[in-house]
Amino acid sequence: MSFDPVKVEAEINDWFFVEYFDRWVAKGAGESEDDPEFIVQYWNNPMFVCAPPITKVWLQSDEHVALFFQAQQEQLQAFGYTHTDIPDRRITVFTADSGEIDVIWSRCAGDREIERLIVNFQVTRLVDKWKVVGVHSKYTSADTVDEAWAGPEGTGPLSASNEGRMDPSNLAPELRDALSLVPNLPFSVPAMIPVGRALYEFFTLKHPDRDVNVREVKLDDTFLRVIEPQENKSGAAVLWIHGGGLVSGRANQLNEGASKLAKMTGATVVTVNYRLAPEHPFPAAHDDCYAAWRWIQNNADALGIDPARVGLVGNSAGGGLTAALAQRILDDGAAQPVCQVLFYPMLDDRTATDTSLDDVGHYVWGNRDNRTAWNAYLAPNEAGAAELPAYASAARRENLEGLPPTWLGVGSIDLFSAEGLTYANRLKSSGVPVEVVTPEGAPHAFEAIVPTAGMSQQFVGAGLMFLAKALAPK
Repeated sequence: MSFDPVKVEAEINDWFFVEYFDRWVAKGAGESEDDPEFIVQYWNNPMFVCAPPITKVWLQSDEHVALFFQAQQEQLQAFGYTHTDIPDRRITVFTADSGEIDVIWSRCAGDREIERLIVNFQVTRLVDKWKVVGVHSKYTSADTVDEAWAGPEGTGPLSASNEGRMDPSNLAPELRDALSLVPNLPFSVPAMIPVGRALYEFFTLKHPDRDVNVREVKLDDTFLRVIEPQENKSGAAVLWIHGGGLVSGRANQLNEGASKLAKMTGATVVTVNYRLAPEHPFPAAHDDCYAAWRWIQNNADALGIDPARVGLVGNSAGGGLTAALAQRILDDGAAQPVCQVLFYPMLDDRTATDTSLDDVGHYVWGNRDNRTAWNAYLAPNEAGAAELPAYASAARRENLEGLPPTWLGVGSIDLFSAEGLTYANRLKSSGVPVEVVTPEGAPHAFEAIVPTAGMSQQFVGAGLMFLAKALAPK
């Protein structure tokens, strides 16, 4: 593969750098956009693997462009990809108001290209910046490099676009405009996990509030982020586990929420940067979450917390990991969590085997994505296997007696609605106190996508209020 960087000459007021630039400089990524070291550190980060080649506003010289492509290449090589010729990375069909950007990668065996992956971004101009309004993926293999356009226009279910989904009329009115523009990320086949991961981790990056104390703690296989209020500490703690389908996500996506929770409750909030599939299948993520729990318990005195006043929170895949963690803690017989708060949890691998769900068109996370993720996590097993190890899929556990009081929230049009409600009902039947919230017309992760909507704030508020009551001294 040749490497011949070319200067990008498109006049684009880039659609994400303006918002995040000052935060990256504050983290020491470089002094300014003119600093080549800034460019390298800025781009040499997994969440920007598939960011499009941008502009002369940021890539102001041939040297900067070369550094940009080199940094991306290093990240892609970690996944077994190499770049095709740089001239194939192009900006096309640009007008004053809209445009398309293609980003192309290949996987090779020797000199022979055996897989090619193209991500095509459609952008539109807002008042003073550009915004992504659609993403399509084109995945080809072996001798079909020039065929197999993904999604409803072509031959396979590889779409990463906002087409082919359920009618927007199913969405709650206050969510409709925003969710109609948000594309599903490309997790539908294993080869696209790196792309989906990069997009997800970019769009979910959050930063902690300034008025909390933040530090990182390195464990054997992962690290924790500890966020503490600067005043009015309550002596309680929370372990909050992030989402991302078991194949993506980082602890930093919880920075903002954890900051607010710490200030609201006075609790010390710990998030865990657990290992991801497919590089690290079960039990890696589960063991990392358990290690985080044990660290909180073992360091209670140093943290200034009561080990008997620790709650669990998890979103999506993090909700499933939370539920499985609660089961393991129960089996240990030591100090138990005061509650588990499960936001649209990913609980049951068997949902992924129901192919009738594939074409329902769920927003944000569909069943093909679900099947890819579960298979990656459970390897060498697969979703729906007759038997799985304990804690691999929380809904597989037969005896739910003795688990902590549970709050479970899931939208009515979320793929995880049925499995979540089934798990909640089983908990109730086992004598566990359960509170369930099911917002009508709400898809997966709606409160993160439209946080200002009234129903989003009510949804999050209900879960955190349940948590706050459970954390209060008895």
